[in-house]
Amino acid sequence: MSDAGYVKNEETGRKKKWWIAATIVLLILALPVLVPAAVGVGAAALGLIAALAGCGIAVLLGAGGCALAALVCLAAALLCAVVGTGFGLVMLFSTPASGLAVLGTSLLVGGAGILGCLIIWQFCRFLVWAARKFAGWLNIRLFSANKGKKTTEHQIKDQTVQEEDSHEE
Repeated sequence: MSDAGYVKNEETGRKKKWWIAATIVLLILALPVLVPAAVGVGAAALGLIAALAGCGIAVLLGAGGCALAALVCLAAALLCAVVGTGFGLVMLFSTPASGLAVLGTSLLVGGAGILGCLIIWQFCRFLVWAARKFAGWLNIRLFSANKGKKTTEHQIKDQTVQEEDSHEE
């Protein structure tokens, strides 16, 4: 009875060696298929990451372009307000009712232009802040030295404050 165990172990050891040898031979024979497949999967993953990064950059550039276009339109409105105010003052003496209407409309457009410029300025500041925060988050997630450890929000805040302090000096 005690020999049965040795015989069984010896048979499974032979089977295991043949399985290992067969697996190695099959992997060697499958290399012409596996290597291009692995490269293809890696290229697809890299392409997906690049596409996502491109989308993020496109969104930031699009928002910045919209802010710039709005700023140009508001600057044109301010220029029209200045010109309209001058015409309104001149028309005030020739046709008082029309002069008051043009003067009031011009001052209204000037106030809206100034308010709009302040809103666009704050929006641009927000875009810069958001881009910095996103870049810091990506830096911590992708290039942090302690990849295995989970970073807490407190550590992220400390690192962001340290980066901002180093940029200011």
